[in-house]
Formats: sequence, structure tokens, C-alpha cells
Amino acid sequence: MAGAMTWKTLHASYASHCSICRKDVLQGAEAFWNTESRELQCVKCHTELAAFREAEGAGAGARYEYERRMLSEKAQRERKWGRALSFLALPWQSPSFNTRAWLQGSRGEVQLGALLDVWSKRHAGTVLHDCRASNRPGARTNIDHIAIAPSGVYVIDTKTLAGMVRVHRGGIPFFRESWKLMVRGVDRTKLVDAMGWQVETVRRAIGDTTVEIHPVLCIMPKYAATWKGTVKMRGVIVTDAHGLIRQLRRRGTLQGVAKDAIERRLHSAFPPANGSL
Repeated sequence: MAGAMTWKTLHASYASHCSICRKDVLQGAEAFWNTESRELQCVKCHTELAAFREAEGAGAGARYEYERRMLSEKAQRERKWGRALSFLALPWQSPSFNTRAWLQGSRGEVQLGALLDVWSKRHAGTVLHDCRASNRPGARTNIDHIAIAPSGVYVIDTKTLAGMVRVHRGGIPFFRESWKLMVRGVDRTKLVDAMGWQVETVRRAIGDTTVEIHPVLCIMPKYAATWKGTVKMRGVIVTDAHGLIRQLRRRGTLQGVAKDAIERRLHSAFPPANGSL
């Protein structure tokens, strides 16, 4: 597995501690080291996360991060209350907000990934899920989906949001750079701005400036429909799952040999992100 390749077994050259359970790893003890994130895990934690680390597909990286944080919170409770009391209090212990967000994000990626897979089969498209940015040294981030369609390459960031989502068209009229993405009345325009590094990373991997690259922020509902329609702001397409599929169905000239060449470059540059977040 591409994600699992970043881990290697070693015997600790000096005393340290596990990045998850925070328990001591004595000098000479067996442990696992992630060569990219520079993270040390004890044998117990590494084994418990094995199934999620080796999974591939849409949402795999986010699900691994959720399970890693859950294991860390469980170890924190045991240190605070002891194993017995921690076990009795487990039904009343809910994950932290940040931890739950990773699970919700994973579910949104899985739902969108299923729709993209159906599109790719029906329209001979290509979709990459949960892509690790291997040409972005030192990064622990990934790209949720990359789709290759006749109209170009689509770099897709999936966000699972609750509450009303709308575009505030304030500021200078018809000047889209002044528009803001509001979620439950809070300015979340940074979600749109964060697409910049993803587009540049994909552009460098393709190496062809003539290929159109479309950044997409795809909003998946947490409870019910929170967003409908499609709008373009700051160069980013903000849409829902069905709006994204309509974008992918647009006509274009990217096909045949050119499409195959781009597909090979992207597969090489973006291995699965499983276990490397």
C-alpha cells in the first residue's frame, strides 16, 4: 500500500513516547516510525490502526485520522481516570468536536466518491480518491478527489457542513473577489481560498499549462440539503454533488492520448493517502 510504505519498524535509539497514547517507548523497544510525518507509534497503537491505515478509496484518510484521534482520546481518559473507571464512563464520553468532524468529513467523501465512480463508469472518465500530495514535501494534507473529464481536470475538495450555506454578495457590486461564503452566519471564505495550493500542486504534476484545471468546493449536507445550485467565486466552483456531476458532463477536447498521459502523471504524483495524514 502506498500509504503504508511510509512506515518502518525500528528499535528506538533513545527513550521517547507514542504520539497517540503518549506512553513511554523505552530505548531499544520496538516501535513504528513514519518517515514523512515523523511520527512514532508504539506497537499496540500501530496494530489497532492497521485496518484503517491500509484501507483505500474515498474518505480513507479522514477515517484513519478519526480512528487515530479516538484512540488518543481513549488513552487520555485512561490516564486521567484509570482503565476501570474509563471503561464505565465510556457510554457518556462522546468524541470531541474536532474528532467528530473527521468522521463527518469521511462520510461526505464516501458519498461523493460513490457518485463520482458511477459517473466515471458511465462516461469513461477517471477519478482518483484520497490523493496524497507526494510532490508537496513536508505536507500532511491530501486532495479528496481528482476527476479527469473532457472539459478538463477537476480538483475537488469535499466539505460536510450543517446549517444554512450561502454566498454573501456584499462589497463592490459584480466584483466576485469581495464575495464571502457564509456557513450558519459565519464567514468561511477560507474554505474557498484553501483551494489554491491544491490547484498549484496538480498543475505542477501535470506539467502542461494548456490543460484546464477547475477547482471545486463540493458541499455535502450533514443533516439535510444545505446548499443547492452552482456559483463561481474567486475562481472556485462552489456547488453540491449533483451540480458537480453536471460540470463533469460538459463537453470538451481532453480525451484519447492526451487524457491517458495526464492520467499516468496524476497516478504517479498522487498515491493513496491511507495512513499518511
